[in-house]
Amino acid sequence: MGGAASGVNLRRPVSVEMGSHCAPQRSARLYGACPLERKWSSHPSLRDKIATKWLDAYNNGGPYPVKKLDEFLNLYKKVKDKDNFHVADAGPFSPGATHDKSFTLLNSCRNDFIHFTPKGWSLELRGLPRVCLDTLDLIAFFGWQSTAVLWHKKSFVPRAERAVENMRGTLRRLETTYGS
Repeated sequence: MGGAASGVNLRRPVSVEMGSHCAPQRSARLYGACPLERKWSSHPSLRDKIATKWLDAYNNGGPYPVKKLDEFLNLYKKVKDKDNFHVADAGPFSPGATHDKSFTLLNSCRNDFIHFTPKGWSLELRGLPRVCLDTLDLIAFFGWQSTAVLWHKKSFVPRAERAVENMRGTLRRLETTYGS
């Protein structure tokens, strides 16, 4: 679905350049939505303590700490904060009525899966298409509705847009079938 039929290879990563002035963060592979950088001398995608240590190392010539991404819901909170963006037209993300609930549910599912303890576990389909649709909104925001991602090949943008629209169509049909 989407892939070969629409001419979009979803398995091949798209190379992009992040909107960052920090050399170590300049190049990235876009497998999904990526955290943004703010204020060229800091790293809001990192945990606050790590970002502080990194900035101190940067100002004092090292050594640099091991980078650890902030927790998912903290990153989502930062994406919505207008003070976190230094690139013109890069943010913030303005959530709709269902986004916060969707990302909280997504985080809960992720935690249950990653920190698996022996138990019976199943997911109800009702509501999951909405979570996926809201996730696609964030991907579209980073990918082409802002200047957060600089695409190396402009021809990849319409391909990605088509892939996201194909996914949206499928998810809307699932949402109609299973409910939200």
